[in-house]
Amino acid sequence: MDDPEAPECHCGSTSFERVVVARPGGGIYRTEFIACEHCRIMFWRPQQTKPADGFDMRKASEELTKVLEARERHYRSPKGRR
Repeated sequence: MDDPEAPECHCGSTSFERVVVARPGGGIYRTEFIACEHCRIMFWRPQQTKPADGFDMRKASEELTKVLEARERHYRSPKGRR
């Protein structure tokens, strides 16, 4: 979903994709959410990607970094390679 008028994610990416959910009966549901293709954060209203008042971007970035590092350790482990 590369769109010149697309919002910019907190990570700096402007590439998004529509979030699609599989239904129990085998169908799919195309949600109103979009997800950043880089960091996978989801937005409900793409035009409103600015952080809320009081949101600490530095702390959130540090937490996201920890999550991504843990994910990489998992994928490199024998258990994660299954």
